Amino acid sequence: LQAGGDAFACGDKFVRVGRGARYQRGYVALHPASIVVYLGSGATASGTLKGMEPALKAAGHKVVTVKADALATTLSDGKHDLVLADFTDASRIAGEVKAAPNPPELLPVMKKPTPDAFAEAEKQWVCVVGDPGDKYEVLTSIDKLLEKRK
Repeated sequence: LQAGGDAFACGDKFVRVGRGARYQRGYVALHPASIVVYLGSGATASGTLKGMEPALKAAGHKVVTVKADALATTLSDGKHDLVLADFTDASRIAGEVKAAPNPPELLPVMKKPTPDAFAEAEKQWVCVVGDPGDKYEVLTSIDKLLEKRK
């Protein structure tokens, strides 16, 4: 009878209504980062990149969305870990990203690439996202890229 009080401490917090584990949040970033979402001239994925902001924030990242003319200003503070950009813009802004005081990683996003185009992109970049509509793929790619950086 004396051990009955100790038994409640084991798992009762998960049985009580409203106090269980929360699964609504979804994916939680392994490496929370400061991410710049670049909305440049790449029309193919820019709409999808705009839609990524809520998922990135829910995963624990800090997100700043910039247009083409504000990228250099945003990167000048050196506090960003990653730039998420459309694949068509990635080559054009790579020099600007590398010129930042503390250069962030650049993660190109391709919208529904062919297998050959994706294989070519993987040769050119450290990490590439092939389906920006799959938010889980984007979030795991961000974690993989940040893991390689550390």
